[in-house]
Amino acid sequence: MNGPHRLRARERALAAMLLATMAIFAARLVQIQIVQHAQWSAMARAQSLLTKFQQPARGEIRDRSGRPLAVTLPLAYAVGYRPAFVLDFDKLAGTLAAQISKPRRELRDKLTSPGFAYLARRVDWQTKLTLETLRLGCFQFDEEPRRTYPSTGSAAVVVGFANVDGSGAEGIEASMNDELSGEGYRELCRVDALRKAIAPISPVPAEYRGANVTLTIDLQLQTIVEDELREGLKGKTFERACAIMVDPRSGDIVALATLPSYDLNAPGDAPSQHRRCWPVTDVVEPGSTLKIVPVAKALESGRLTRDTRIFCENGSYPVRGAVIHDSHAHGSLTVEEVLALSSNIGAAKICQRFSPSEIYDKLRAFGFGNVTQIEIAGEQPGVVPSPSSWSGPTQATLAFGQGISCTPLQVVMAYSAVANGGVLMKPRLVHAVDFPSGTRHVYPSETIRRVLPERVARELTEMLVGAVEYGTGKSARVDGVRIAGKTGTAEKVDREHKRYFADRYLSSFVGFFPAENPRYVLLVMVDDPQGEYYGAAVAAPVFRAVVEEFLLTRPRDFAAPAAPRQMALSNAPSPSGTDDLIRYSTVYLASAHVEANSSLSPVTDSLWVQVPALQGWPLRQAVQELSRRSLSFVLTGSRVVVEQFPPAGTVVPAGTTCELRGIAD
Repeated sequence: MNGPHRLRARERALAAMLLATMAIFAARLVQIQIVQHAQWSAMARAQSLLTKFQQPARGEIRDRSGRPLAVTLPLAYAVGYRPAFVLDFDKLAGTLAAQISKPRRELRDKLTSPGFAYLARRVDWQTKLTLETLRLGCFQFDEEPRRTYPSTGSAAVVVGFANVDGSGAEGIEASMNDELSGEGYRELCRVDALRKAIAPISPVPAEYRGANVTLTIDLQLQTIVEDELREGLKGKTFERACAIMVDPRSGDIVALATLPSYDLNAPGDAPSQHRRCWPVTDVVEPGSTLKIVPVAKALESGRLTRDTRIFCENGSYPVRGAVIHDSHAHGSLTVEEVLALSSNIGAAKICQRFSPSEIYDKLRAFGFGNVTQIEIAGEQPGVVPSPSSWSGPTQATLAFGQGISCTPLQVVMAYSAVANGGVLMKPRLVHAVDFPSGTRHVYPSETIRRVLPERVARELTEMLVGAVEYGTGKSARVDGVRIAGKTGTAEKVDREHKRYFADRYLSSFVGFFPAENPRYVLLVMVDDPQGEYYGAAVAAPVFRAVVEEFLLTRPRDFAAPAAPRQMALSNAPSPSGTDDLIRYSTVYLASAHVEANSSLSPVTDSLWVQVPALQGWPLRQAVQELSRRSLSFVLTGSRVVVEQFPPAGTVVPAGTTCELRGIAD
C-alpha cells in the first residue's frame, strides 16, 4: 500500500477512535446527567450541605413575681476537632490541657484519632477566643447554651437542674422538660471542603425557644424559710429537714426548703439523696400531727364535743397486743386538752369510738394514701392500711400517726384543709406556662373535696390555737399573732428488723397563721435529730422564727390579703463582696426588712430594653443599673466589669439575664 493510502487509513482509524471515545463520553454524560441525575445530585448536596439539629434555648423558670430561678445563657461552646496535619501533637495536647482542663493523654488520643471528635463541652467564650488565636483551622466551635441558676441553692429540690445535654434531671426541670425544651428544628448549612459549616441557608423558625414556666414559689418567702430553717438547726445533728409553706386558699406552695441543700450550678458535687425532693417522694410516719383526724371525726359526728372528758389512764393504756404510753401522765382531759397536750391515750380512745371503716374513710378523705398530683416526678401516695388488715392495736395507734405512712406534703395539705374552712385543695407548684407563640396556659387552683363542715374546721382551729397557747406547741407562740398548730414526735421505723427504733425520731410542727384569717400553713420536719428530739423543742422554734421574720418583712400579710411585693435594690445595705452581690441578685433583696416601691418590673414579653455599656463600671453600680432597667444578672469575678453579655446596645426583653464578668480572683 502506497503512502497516501496508508495515511488515509490511519486518519480513518484515528477518526473512528475519536468518535468512539466521544460516543463513550456522551453515553457517560447521558448516564450521569439523565439516568443517574438524582443520585449524583444527592451526592453533590451531601458534599456541600450539612443538616444540623438545632435545639432551641431552654425556657426560663421564674418565681410567682417573675424573678428568674433558671435561665439559659449562650456563652458556652462544644470544642470539636477535625483531623489535620499537626507537627507536634504532644505540644498541642499540652496547650489544650492547660485551656480546657482535660488530661493531656486523653486529648492526645483524640488528636491522633482518624475521625472527628469533641475535645470538651461547655467551655466559655474566653477559652474559645484563646483557641481561635492558635489559627490551626482544625477546631470547630458549636454554640452550647449554658443553663445557669441565679438563685444557686434556693428552692433547689423544686427547681431541679438540667444535665450536660440540656435535659431536665430533677424537679421542675425534669417534670416540665417538654415545655421548657421546646421543639428543635433541622438547619441546612453550606460547608467547606473540611465539612465546616460556613453559613445556614434555612430560615430560623419564629418560635425558636422553649416555654417559660412560672412557679407559685415566692422567692422572698422561700429565702426567709430557708434562712430560718438553716439558722434554727445550726449546730444540731440530724439526718435531714424540710419546711413547706402553703397558701391554704389556693393550694399554692409558696416555699419548699430542704436541708442539706445543694448548689444548682454544681449538682454533681451533691449526693443524689440531697437532690431529690424528698418531701414529695419519700414517706414517713407522721406521729401526733395526725391527731387532728380522729378529733375532726369526733366533732363532725357529734358523738363528742371539745368539752367531752376522756380518762387518759394516768399515762399507760393496754390495748390488744400493745401498751400505749403518754410522755406525761394525765388523768381526765377534755377532747380539746387531749389535742393540746398531745395525749396518745386520749387520741386512741377517741379513735376507738368509731368503726375501722369510719376512721379509714376519714383518713382517705384528708388525702392520706392518695397522690396529690403535684408537678414533681416520683410522688409517693403513702400507705393507709385497709381495715381488713388491721391487727389488735392498729386502730389505737393510727390515732397518733403510727402504722400509717405519708409524705410531708400530705400532712401540710391536710392542715391547709382545716385552715381554709374544711376544703382539701390540690397543691399547686406551677402557676403558668408562657409559650413562644404568645399563648399562656394558667394552671387553675383545684378543689379536691370538702373534708369537714366549715363549723367543724373553725372549732378545730380554735382547739389548735389552744395547743399553741397552753399545750405542747408553746414554743411556737409569737406575740401579736394567733397561731394554730400541732407538734409531732414519731418513732422512726427500723424497716430491716420490722420494729421501731428506740432512739431515733421524726420531729415536726405544723401550723397556720393568723388563726382568724389563715394566710399561710407551714410544716417544719426534722428527721432523726440527736439530743433533744421532741417536736416542741426542735421544729416549733423554727416555725416561730419564720413567723417573726414575716412580721418584720411583710406585716401587711397579717392584716389583710396583699400581693407579694418586690424589693428595690437601691434600699439594700452595701454587700461586702461578690458573693453577697450574687446573693442579692438571687433574691432581689427578698429578705430585707423594709418594704419599698420596686424599681424592678415583672418579666413581660412585650417590654424591651437596651442593654447598657457596663465595661469599666464597679460591679455594684453595674447591677444597680441593670436592676433599674428591669434586667436580671449573674456575676463572676469581682470589683470591676471587664466583659458583659449580651453586648452593650443589644435590645432584649425585660427580665433577660445578663452575665457580668469581673476581675478574676
